[in-house]
Amino acid sequence: MKRNTRIIAFILCLAVVFLVAGCGSTNKEETPQQSVQTESVPQAEDPSAEEPASQQDSEEPEVDEPENDDSVYIPGERKEKSYICNMLGLKFKLPKDWSFYTKKELAKLNKSDKEPSVEEIVSGMEKNGFWYEMFAQADSGENITILVEKNEGLQDYIESKGIKNIVADMKDSVKDSLKEVGAKKIKVKSVDREFPLEDYAALKITMKLNDVKVTQYQFVKGAGDYMYSITITCLNKDSSKKLIKKFSSVR
Repeated sequence: MKRNTRIIAFILCLAVVFLVAGCGSTNKEETPQQSVQTESVPQAEDPSAEEPASQQDSEEPEVDEPENDDSVYIPGERKEKSYICNMLGLKFKLPKDWSFYTKKELAKLNKSDKEPSVEEIVSGMEKNGFWYEMFAQADSGENITILVEKNEGLQDYIESKGIKNIVADMKDSVKDSLKEVGAKKIKVKSVDREFPLEDYAALKITMKLNDVKVTQYQFVKGAGDYMYSITITCLNKDSSKKLIKKFSSVR
């Protein structure tokens, strides 16, 4: 499971790398929502068609069973000023003076030259190791990201060790990775912060980056074969309390 450990630690650092890269955008363009793919439903047979009585009594129409939820990825949806993460049953309401990345901007962030299909998103996760599902930011530079990683071994790993223990073991790796991008005065610790999820783990990270005081809260949650990292990044002032209130459960 060392590979899982390295990947999770890498994902926990991505939002900080984003700050260093200076890739923020204030583009507030709204784009149509990506349609959610649904399975086809067999059409009902014509009730006027005659069948032998024995078949009518004994046979039921065959309907394909849906795939196991552990292997099916359901992308999040933008709805006006809100974002719903279907896999987690989590809703985020955009704060005032914040904007979402458009689908075009997210595609570029994910190294894609077009709006991807669900299959292409999953393929992108496997190729890059992760996928930016949502990016929202304030004019001040504060931001919230949702990253997703696919790994078929994650669910068993989480069940055997526990998500809190896994994330707690990442602290040293996270600190080392942050040093590599020039962060200073780094402190990483596991915390208990109230958040509208079940069975999640949280880290608090504080650091100096380009003479800016950065405070991050990272909430990590497994959903079947997928690992989600929800990162709240505050600059100079810790405003996480009011930003956490923008999240709610939709289950």
